[in-house]
Amino acid sequence: MDIVVTLVPALYGVRLEASATTGQVDWWEDMGAENRHVGTGATVLDRDAALNRPLSYFATDDTTTVVADPVTVAASMPVLASTTTQEAVPVEVLRWRPYRFEGQSLWHPVLGSSAPFVTILPALYPSATLELLLRDATQRARLIGLMRRGDPLLLRTIDPDRLDTMTVVVTSGEDPLISDDRRAGLGVLRLQVQRVTAAPGITPPVPDRTYSILAAQHLTYDELQAAYASYTDVLDGSAVL
Repeated sequence: MDIVVTLVPALYGVRLEASATTGQVDWWEDMGAENRHVGTGATVLDRDAALNRPLSYFATDDTTTVVADPVTVAASMPVLASTTTQEAVPVEVLRWRPYRFEGQSLWHPVLGSSAPFVTILPALYPSATLELLLRDATQRARLIGLMRRGDPLLLRTIDPDRLDTMTVVVTSGEDPLISDDRRAGLGVLRLQVQRVTAAPGITPPVPDRTYSILAAQHLTYDELQAAYASYTDVLDGSAVL
């Protein structure tokens, strides 16, 4: 097996390509005690690559393991990227802390006892206000366009002591000017974000899949419920029972 590792500057990512392979190819980043699985296949794009540090990749197939020379994804600012498209934008982060945490464990009084019963549930991932500097109209339009898709966004840091790398969904936002006395100039994109898992959300449906199509395929709502396992399956048209 032969492998090639190439930087993709526009995406702040890394393209991993293998040839002359035998069986399934798996790509990994060597992180010491626990390696990160990057993907499977002859060609993989690592859009989660850490910034400004050497990245050591290796590939395995059914017969061998091949190690690539280290590469570094250089960045002068943090990068905000879509998790479902190939859009990645350098951003200037003005503020992102404090985090807001929300616990879900509940206590319930018990008759005849001063010790309450507790239902233990994991705390939600924290949320925060993320403020990004807008220097001009072009950057403003690009970042607002990134929000409109509604997909999870990956924010990668260049300084872990100042900013976390995190996957978030935007729950609301606004873009005030830095000074209320001016009608133009620097602005701020102030986003309310909720940290989420790294897994992408619902895959957008194909353009010709509409509710009119569903109505033609299923005469009643009961038929629709019987045909699909979940609402996600209704949206993307998969997993028909």
